[in-house]
Amino acid sequence: FNKYGYQINPAALGSLEKALIKCTTPSTISSCIVVDAKEVKGDGSKPNIIKCTSDGCVEDKGGDGEYYIDASDSSKIIQCVNNDGIICKSIPHQGSVSSPTHYASAKADAKVLYTCNNEGCIDEGSTIKGYFLNSAGTSGKTLIECNGTECVEFADVETYSGIGTVKVTDGHAFLCVDVGCNGAGEVEIKTLSTPIYKTIRSGNLFPGSPRATDITVKFDKDGSVFLLDPINYGSTAGITETTVGTYVYFFDMNGNRVNPPTSGTLPNVSAYQCEYKETDNELDDGTLALEQHCVQVKGFAKIPGTSNFVQCSGWRREGCTITTLKSCDPEDEGKLGTGNKIV
Repeated sequence: FNKYGYQINPAALGSLEKALIKCTTPSTISSCIVVDAKEVKGDGSKPNIIKCTSDGCVEDKGGDGEYYIDASDSSKIIQCVNNDGIICKSIPHQGSVSSPTHYASAKADAKVLYTCNNEGCIDEGSTIKGYFLNSAGTSGKTLIECNGTECVEFADVETYSGIGTVKVTDGHAFLCVDVGCNGAGEVEIKTLSTPIYKTIRSGNLFPGSPRATDITVKFDKDGSVFLLDPINYGSTAGITETTVGTYVYFFDMNGNRVNPPTSGTLPNVSAYQCEYKETDNELDDGTLALEQHCVQVKGFAKIPGTSNFVQCSGWRREGCTITTLKSCDPEDEGKLGTGNKIV
């Protein structure tokens, strides 16, 4: 027995529960334990990869230019390259909260964007529209372009081809945001301390732009610029409550329900406020049926059972922020109720 790292547990096919065998010492069976698998994209402990979904885990050889989330190490990403045969290995993604990194995976069935920081990497999918600084170090490809269908490494060009297009000069990438494409008409795509929002006139060539209308793009702190479009992850259709009242639910990018922290920002989530009222319909147990009415949170909503509020914009990548009330003078702007404000 010379297994090392992660192996598929043949006794757990079709499930994530106890789906993997983890061995920490080569040729030592006593170092092996059975572990649950996460619903993630891979494990980089050997040349091949193990891909796990809700249906279980399978072994895969990967393909040239493909990247996968490394479930075994949040500081790394799995890179597959063709070097006299496909080899997949874990490499440091070098992303942090203050300076995330971006990778475009060349998978044939899903050309997606991965964004990485201290907490690991997330799959941002392929529906986002915009440009991202390319962290793969590919020569002549400073940016990743996402057009709403796929995300791919974008070959550098030295001149603009219209409003909403990019150019690269001496390793620096710029987006043309207005006529003339110079001075205030262009903005560098780089890491920022504060996001920048720009409105670009109709007829622009920004990736995935509806040509007939003006658009708003966000130059984010992580070295990206993307179309600010509305998102609504998840659904409250299957949720029921047994008590009259108001509830707030949170969903991540994959539509999974998540619990909010007591404070701070949840990136890439949607929130919904649902009110349950009694109806005239009586259930078999003699209680009255409840009617559900839900709206997506775009603004502020009170989180029941706490003193906290949630603030969401409803826009892509802006997430929701959990905050509390603090006292202020009655004339302070942004106050909520008498003598209070949200900060």
